[in-house]
Amino acid sequence: MNTLSIQAQITKLRKERLALEKQEQALINKTYKEAIVQIRAIMKGAGLGLEDLVHYLASNSSKLEQVSPAQSSVGKTLKSVAQVKEEKLPKALKGPKVPKVAKAPKAPKASKTTKLAKAPKPSSRAGIKVPIKYQHPTEPALNWSGRGKTPAWVLALKAAGELEKALVPRV
Repeated sequence: MNTLSIQAQITKLRKERLALEKQEQALINKTYKEAIVQIRAIMKGAGLGLEDLVHYLASNSSKLEQVSPAQSSVGKTLKSVAQVKEEKLPKALKGPKVPKVAKAPKAPKASKTTKLAKAPKPSSRAGIKVPIKYQHPTEPALNWSGRGKTPAWVLALKAAGELEKALVPRV
C-alpha cells in the first residue's frame, strides 16, 4: 500500500507540473504579444515597416550571431527571416552599399631607447643580512635594522624621545 501512495503522489505531482508548465507558456505568450505590440507601435511612430527591420537585421547579421544563449533562438529566427526577406526585397529598398573602412595603420615598434626604460635592477646588496640597529627596550624579540618600513614601535619611541635607548651598540 505504501508503493501505491507513492505512485499516486508522483502522478499528482506530474499533473501539477503540467498545469504549471501551461501557465508558464501562457505568461510567455502574453509577454511576447505585449512586446510585439510595443515594437509595432514604435515602428509605426518612426515610419518603419517590416522590410526596413529585415534589411537592418540582414545588414547586421554578425551582431545577431553575438547574442547571448538565452536570446540565441530569437536571433536565429530573426536571421532566417532576414535572409528570406532580403532575397525578395527590391534593390531600392535594400539601401546603399556602405564601403568598408580601411584599418588604421599599426603604431611603430618601440625603438631601443624606449626599451631601456625598464624597471630598475635590484641593488647588488639586496638579500644580504644587515646587523640589528634598534632593539625594543622591553621586548628583545622586536628589532629593526634601520632599513625598510619603520616599525610602529620605533615610531612610538621616536615620538616619546626615547629612540636612543633602543640603539644597539656596535661591536
